[in-house]
Amino acid sequence: MLERFMYKHQAFSWEQEFRLVISLRLAEEYGAEVPNEGIRVVVDLRLLVDRIYLGPHLAEEDIKAIRLAAEAAGVGDRVMVSSMLGVPRYT
Repeated sequence: MLERFMYKHQAFSWEQEFRLVISLRLAEEYGAEVPNEGIRVVVDLRLLVDRIYLGPHLAEEDIKAIRLAAEAAGVGDRVMVSSMLGVPRYT
């Protein structure tokens, strides 16, 4: 189940991203009590987020919504639209 969140295509390895995945289903399987509204994890996004890359084919209204949310979180200046188009030359 978690593999799809952890797979990264080699063409994007330069991003050196850090991914954190919390599986509520797995937590419940191990006996952790999970509130109905999920688990809230407090982080300092200005410290954690260097860049937010958006796909080049994302709809303009989606880009605007993401920019607004990023601005509200104090990281609006870090949103960039990716220039990765087509198939990478080397994979």
